[in-house]
Amino acid sequence: MNDTAALSTPMVSPKLLFVYDAGEGVSLWVDLLRFHGFQIATEHQPLKILETWNEINPDLLVWDIKVIEKDHLRIIRGMRGRCNAPIVLLLPYYHEEEILAYYQAGVDECIVNPVSPAVFVAKLRVWVKRTWGMPADSLRKVQNGRMSLDAENRALRMDGNRSIPLTTLEFRLLYLLMSQPGKVFKTARIVQNLWGSSGEGDRILLKNLVYRLRQKIEDDPARPQIIQTLRGVGYSFPEN
Repeated sequence: MNDTAALSTPMVSPKLLFVYDAGEGVSLWVDLLRFHGFQIATEHQPLKILETWNEINPDLLVWDIKVIEKDHLRIIRGMRGRCNAPIVLLLPYYHEEEILAYYQAGVDECIVNPVSPAVFVAKLRVWVKRTWGMPADSLRKVQNGRMSLDAENRALRMDGNRSIPLTTLEFRLLYLLMSQPGKVFKTARIVQNLWGSSGEGDRILLKNLVYRLRQKIEDDPARPQIIQTLRGVGYSFPEN
C-alpha cells in the first residue's frame, strides 16, 4: 500500500453527544440533527458529561447552554484535558469576555443564538467533516501480532479478547500506523490526513492525541512500545 492509499483510507462514522439543561426544549435540535444523519446521544446533567463521554466515546460534543455559569468553564477544562474531539457551544447571547473565556478553556467554536437551523447544521458538518468516515465494511482487516482493529465497533482488540474503545481520530491514527508497520509517517502527513491542514495548532492536537492514545493502550505510557516516536520526524508502529 502506498502513502496516499493509507492516508485516504475511509473510516467509520462519528458520534455526536448533545448536552442540554434539564427541563429545556432540546428535542427540536436533536430531531433536526438526526434528520440530517447525525448519530446522537444526549446528556441533560452537565456534571455527568465526562462520564457519558467515556461511556459512548463521541467524536463531537454540542452543548446547548441556556444560562451561562462559571461551572461551565471548569467542566470544559476538565473535558479538554482528556478529550480530543471538537467541542461546540450553543450560547444564549453574545458576550465577548465570556466567549473568549470559553475559547481559552478549550472550546472549538461558540455559536450564538438565534441561529438558523440551516447554518447550525452547516457549522456542525464542518466540524464533523474532520472526523467523518465511511461504513466499517469498507475497511480491510488490520492485525499485527496480538493486536487487531475492530472497525465495526471502533475498538482495538488486545490478545484476542480485551477490547479498548477508540474515538474516530484514535482509530484513524492506529489504522494508518498499523497498516504499514515499521514505516515512519511524517507528522505533517498525519496532520493533513486527520485534520485537513498542516498548521502548528493541529500538530499540537496530534501530540495530545498520541499522548491520550498511549494512556489507553500502552502498558507503560512513559515507555511506549506500540506508538513509537522518531523525534522531529513522526510516528510509527513497530514491526513484528
